Amino acid sequence: MHSDNPISIFWTGGWDSTFRVLYQVIIKKETIQPYYIKGLGRASQSLEISTMESIKRALYNQFPDTKGLIKDTEFIRSDNIPVTKSIKNSFMVIQKKYNLGNQYYFMAEFAKKSAISNIEVCIQGELTISKYISEEDPIHIDPQYTETDFYNIFGSFAFPILNMSKLEMKRIATKHNFIDLLNKSWFCHYPINANPCGVCLPCMIVMEEKLYSRMPLISKIRYYISPKRHIKSILKKNQKYNYIAKRLFSSVVK
Repeated sequence: MHSDNPISIFWTGGWDSTFRVLYQVIIKKETIQPYYIKGLGRASQSLEISTMESIKRALYNQFPDTKGLIKDTEFIRSDNIPVTKSIKNSFMVIQKKYNLGNQYYFMAEFAKKSAISNIEVCIQGELTISKYISEEDPIHIDPQYTETDFYNIFGSFAFPILNMSKLEMKRIATKHNFIDLLNKSWFCHYPINANPCGVCLPCMIVMEEKLYSRMPLISKIRYYISPKRHIKSILKKNQKYNYIAKRLFSSVVK
């Protein structure tokens, strides 16, 4: 039986959030309320939206009992999200220390405006956030950080797959027969001719997680010859330069 209260999730059509959506509706029979923020400057926006619709159609065809468990996505334009001094200041403080994508600023502002608590952010392997996660409640930021800038940005979120690898997700999806659906997910932020660019952060993560089958040959070549990949490796060992690198290389370092 599914819950009457839908699970709120930021769904982008990417591997991580798509895994979470599919797992919850197929295995847990839970109702999902997806949210998507438009206007973040990604060239992949139209592909992400069409990918989510394609996945839903394929899902309902393969698993008819899930029909209706994914509610219509609520689309929010970033320029319609009110700016608050509190969130803005906290974001700027954190961004100077960590390489923080601007999507988290708008996600935090939206969560505050809409008063949605526990809205799920489906990222994995993010060590920056892991350091603040509660040991007793391993999907939320520890309340001991309530008065910090970090909590001000991330305190409204839940991180249900933070400690899962993409290969683990692949194994689970294969076991439960939804790997073909998961493989329909999109990940590249700056596609070239509708193919992954191979050099943006999500593309790099796909290669680093050894999901090679998801990357066309030309995209793999771009990845291996890209200087950004080598810069990313160096900067992971020198975090204090990330803020500068973020400005120079459009958020490709982590």
